[in-house]
Amino acid sequence: MLTENGDLACLREHDGSLVWGKNILKEFGGSNPRWLISESPLIDGNKLIVSPGGSGAG
Repeated sequence: MLTENGDLACLREHDGSLVWGKNILKEFGGSNPRWLISESPLIDGNKLIVSPGGSGAG
């Protein structure tokens, strides 16, 4: 899941408990647009794709 404030998390399907999490805006130096983050993470094989912005994170 990805929240409007950049919190990206992997949750267990059976109980919703946290597997791992990070804030993509803090991690990559991005800034939140006025309309906040409104994207869905894309899973492609073993890759997770999001677009946090920031220098070198496009």
